[in-house]
Amino acid sequence: MEKTLQYKTHRSILEQVPGMPYTKITNYVDGKVYDDIVSAIIMDEGKALHFVHFERELLSGFLASLVAFHNNKYKGILPQFYSFDSELSYYQYCVDNDLDFEEQEWFKTGYIKDDLTTALDYLHNASVLLQRTLYPEFLDTSTNRLIDIKVPIIKPDKPRIVVPANPQPSIYKCSPSLYSSFLKEHHIDCLYHFTSTENADSIRRNGICSVKYLNDNGINVSYASSGGSREIDIRKGMADYVHLSYERKNPMLFIALKEGRIADYVIYEISTDVIFLKETLFTHCNAAKNGVKFSDDINYMLQIPFDSFHNRRYDMGSKYKDYFMSEVLVKQKVSPSYILNL
Repeated sequence: MEKTLQYKTHRSILEQVPGMPYTKITNYVDGKVYDDIVSAIIMDEGKALHFVHFERELLSGFLASLVAFHNNKYKGILPQFYSFDSELSYYQYCVDNDLDFEEQEWFKTGYIKDDLTTALDYLHNASVLLQRTLYPEFLDTSTNRLIDIKVPIIKPDKPRIVVPANPQPSIYKCSPSLYSSFLKEHHIDCLYHFTSTENADSIRRNGICSVKYLNDNGINVSYASSGGSREIDIRKGMADYVHLSYERKNPMLFIALKEGRIADYVIYEISTDVIFLKETLFTHCNAAKNGVKFSDDINYMLQIPFDSFHNRRYDMGSKYKDYFMSEVLVKQKVSPSYILNL
């Protein structure tokens, strides 16, 4: 007996393992989301040469995200949801639990130790949470409701966040209101920063902080960035800046998922007011790229051809691919008052 859950981002087939208390999940990533995964591979010529290998790692990363949303939300209350990071780990799980092993299936296979009907509810809730976080534009009103699984879930009170309506001119290079029409015309409603949900409490207290600020103040966090990229920031004198993107669908997120740096993540939406802070810098490409130019001139940001790439799929073949990775770098920290979805 099997059931299918269908979403605009992915499709999951659930099958009760005969005579055993396990439900097997086979997950397929669909449409534009799959295109984003492909883009994260082909942007790196070395990885593109081994496309199938890296494709499978990223597909397994998508499934791992579904797993993380379930396991973290219901930790210690409901049965664990399992996925695998290699053929070997999948094989070992099957051997340990007397399950049938299928070759070359590890990257799209998961298990929940419960019956099919219950597993459907678990996986639906995980899917909705993932879509709300990363793909809100694909949410279907008919499937956007969480199912009440009747477990005690304690939600912490949200702090009252006040976005400054009339910022003090002294902290800005120019008044944000001067460029509101430009931002509106180019559909730049906010900026984005992704990180592990493990950092949520720290961010509520301290904001999103630069690596230097974290180290200087003894604040421990779970890094989404690689050690290599942090070393590049130090070499370039950028260790005291927070990296923000114009694009919600940042290919770096999929690379972080594939490399296992994060599993359960959140994408913070940042007020565009930070663009106009006196010490904010701008780039026309990924800040880690060789030869990148950093500028604090607002006109440098205005030169970016947003109409050619903004809110579109990352295209390795496009002449605008570097602009897609353009960054806004905020000195020291992004204060909680600028985080719109804290």
